[in-house]
Amino acid sequence: MKLFTEYPEKDEQNYYNLVAEQVRIQMDKLYKDEERALRDTHAKTHASVEGNLEIFDFDEQKIKSELAKRTRLTQKQLNGISLKQGLFATPKQYPVQLRFANGRTNVENDYVSDTRSMSVKVIGVEG
Repeated sequence: MKLFTEYPEKDEQNYYNLVAEQVRIQMDKLYKDEERALRDTHAKTHASVEGNLEIFDFDEQKIKSELAKRTRLTQKQLNGISLKQGLFATPKQYPVQLRFANGRTNVENDYVSDTRSMSVKVIGVEG
């Protein structure tokens, strides 16, 4: 097996379909008779922000040298690592949208103790 390579399970699509069906059932239980459906978690948005994410060029060999010092990876494993791929393949700027929200399934007063979340949507990434 190669590091940083996806190897889908044989029945991955079937598992996906099962999970999707369970989510649909849960959403129907929660919101079937409601005027509007909320997310199944993190229901209350606190803020939505737009911005830019800038990917800078970096020295992959320098990072691999540091990994060699700080980890127990073999040289073969280090040679199999390719950091400049996907989002990090080339220096570039991407528009992003950030969403800050609560952690509950329902909308509560902001003063109710709860976890908080932040999600990031990067727009225009190929692949």
